[in-house]
Amino acid sequence: MRRIYFGGRALAQIKEMKSKNLFLLGLILCFLTACETVTKKDILLQAQRIKIKAATATENTKPAYHEETSPVITDNATQETSKPETMTTHTERVEDTQEAENILVPQAPPIQDNLSEYERLVYKAKYLGISIGEFIVQNNGKTILNGREAYSFELTVKTSVFFKKLFSTKDRYISYMDPKRFVVLRHEEYINEGTKLESIIDFDYETHMAFYKNVIDQSERKIKIPDRVLDVLSGSFYLRMFRWGLGDTVEINLYADDILYNFLGLLHSKANVQLPTKETHEAFLLKPYVFSDGKPIKKISAEVFLATTGTKKPLRAILKTPLGNIAVVLYEGFDDL
Repeated sequence: MRRIYFGGRALAQIKEMKSKNLFLLGLILCFLTACETVTKKDILLQAQRIKIKAATATENTKPAYHEETSPVITDNATQETSKPETMTTHTERVEDTQEAENILVPQAPPIQDNLSEYERLVYKAKYLGISIGEFIVQNNGKTILNGREAYSFELTVKTSVFFKKLFSTKDRYISYMDPKRFVVLRHEEYINEGTKLESIIDFDYETHMAFYKNVIDQSERKIKIPDRVLDVLSGSFYLRMFRWGLGDTVEINLYADDILYNFLGLLHSKANVQLPTKETHEAFLLKPYVFSDGKPIKKISAEVFLATTGTKKPLRAILKTPLGNIAVVLYEGFDDL
């Protein structure tokens, strides 16, 4: 049996990250991809460069901006999955003021409601090469919540005792999303292997408040929210609904554990991802940047690859922490890619 030892510094990092709910933070980055210490202006300038490069490649009838350094992403938890072009940390000069203003605003692609009526995706996870369990992500289709139509999304977490203690996970999460406004309506968390409801959060966009209630101890609290909010689970499905083009950017507000995060996603490049069947499939690398109180999240980062076809299923992810990498790979649900 492989043993894992943590020094004093590593244990201190665990304690600090657990206090900020590392698991939910990890989901934000794992299902919504990566985070680097850059400004929004840097990100949007990089997006502009990617668009120009993709357009030039199209005019020259060349493949559009694939990762040349990592043509095939394989099942290797410790592998550096991509080496993106260096991000500049300064603002490039743009002569035309109007052009500069357009560049420095997120340019979201059109939305298409392309989600399946039902979908079940099973991901297996490894930490430092050791199996730690699986995540089951489901789209249960449309239902009725408090008299209104809503998408129902579900995440079941099946992990080892070690992982549960380290990351303080719940066993099951359910989110409801408005299919027209694309905002989260309710978030539920379950314990006891997903059989017991622990807490509910209802989002009211008329009062701009999120109302939390712990079903077990009856405690309640509320937090002010903006006009549009998504949680991690609904946000991961929402990002799959865009008709992405290289260099596109999307900005959304994410709610997790009483904290509102600002998410800026950049469709960075394409790569070929190896599936468990050993076949390869073309994928988008969607690089997100997550901010809290205007500052980027630095503790952890990730890389996620979305299928370029169909409903853009997440095929593979590497969650990077100060204590090592967690590899998450799609094992069931890729038959209809």
